[in-house]
Amino acid sequence: MTVEVLLMNRTAVAMAADSAVSVTEDSRVLSAQTGVQKVFVLNSQTASGLMVHGLAEFCGCPWATVVEAFKAKGLGGEPTLAATVESLAGLLRSLYGGELVSREQAATYFRFFVAYSVRDFQLHYERLQAAAPGRPKDELLSLALEHLRSEVMETTVYGDEGPKQVQRGRVGEETQVLQALIAENLDEVLELMADDLLGHGVVSREMRAKLAGVVRAGLTTTWMPSELPTTGVVVAGFGRDEISPSYFELQVYGLVGDVLKYDYSDAGRLGPELPVVIKSFAQDSAVNRFLRGADWVFLANTDYASAHLANEMFQDMFQGGNMDAGQKKALTGQMTGLVAEAVRFGLYQAMRARFTYVLDTYGSKVRSATSAEPLGRLAGQLLTLPIVESELTGNLTVARPFSILRLSKGGASLSLEKDLI
Repeated sequence: MTVEVLLMNRTAVAMAADSAVSVTEDSRVLSAQTGVQKVFVLNSQTASGLMVHGLAEFCGCPWATVVEAFKAKGLGGEPTLAATVESLAGLLRSLYGGELVSREQAATYFRFFVAYSVRDFQLHYERLQAAAPGRPKDELLSLALEHLRSEVMETTVYGDEGPKQVQRGRVGEETQVLQALIAENLDEVLELMADDLLGHGVVSREMRAKLAGVVRAGLTTTWMPSELPTTGVVVAGFGRDEISPSYFELQVYGLVGDVLKYDYSDAGRLGPELPVVIKSFAQDSAVNRFLRGADWVFLANTDYASAHLANEMFQDMFQGGNMDAGQKKALTGQMTGLVAEAVRFGLYQAMRARFTYVLDTYGSKVRSATSAEPLGRLAGQLLTLPIVESELTGNLTVARPFSILRLSKGGASLSLEKDLI
């Protein structure tokens, strides 16, 4: 649990993070307010930095230690920031079986990945069962498997022509180490988790074999189970030969054997078409309300409430009359859908208007900051929104002090702040 912000203009970068962290203990994820650093300088001369949210560790090793290993190998001064990110990924792969990540730890992460994959299979099954309660169990299990297979092998990309499904990228091939883990653990973990989550004997041996094939394919694609604890990694700043800054956002799970499970979430380079970046991460509902006027919880609650009220209203309106029960139900459903869609569209337009206003005001301050110093101050002000909200509501998952990293071609500076900026 944590909150972070990233501000960028064409000459400088500021990253700010609070001090609450999430760590693992056995299979549990625990929160702690220990003042752990989550923002790091990768290279002070080329001015690049790294920020983490979610888990504060990589395969049980603190990210601070990983960053020190990265710098100790002389990495971080590559010609481009993209090359720096690739160097980071290469370092993470190389940690298998060494001082920082043992073979046993990587095997544990393999088993956790399989367990969370079965959990996703269960979630698909339960959703289908709720939608069609009378449908035969075997049909629902087969459909759930197909839904999971689709997620493992494909992802949605959004372009000018709208969303479309494309094949997922790969994180590598099956190595001998991974093949050995598959042979020793996959079937056993699948059987234990299927019996535990869905009931003993519910998933047949034949279905388990098909599920194993899907999970095995997912080990080498960029797919991550929905509830899998991961680390969000943001790398921002400059490459050695770059004048304009850029950023890369990754989702990192860890090593499954000697294969690194990660995916790119977003990336951007500052320029005429992208003069400013204002991004927030993790427990950022307060920041989203400032930027767009609403967060996803408010949107979900509004969507549910408007549909529920519209349904009740139209049911009362259509009582009596000459329509039969089927016609009334169909018309009520159509009218409820229209009202809910109108509310969604209205909220979307209001959020666009709010974001335009913020870009014209706060965003103009970000864009016009002539150095990293004022940009860092703006990042600190933005970060205080969720920190103050958490203190007022007694939420212990966001905490002071917070770190601010300022980057420009002139160098890097990292400060620790406690009071409001």
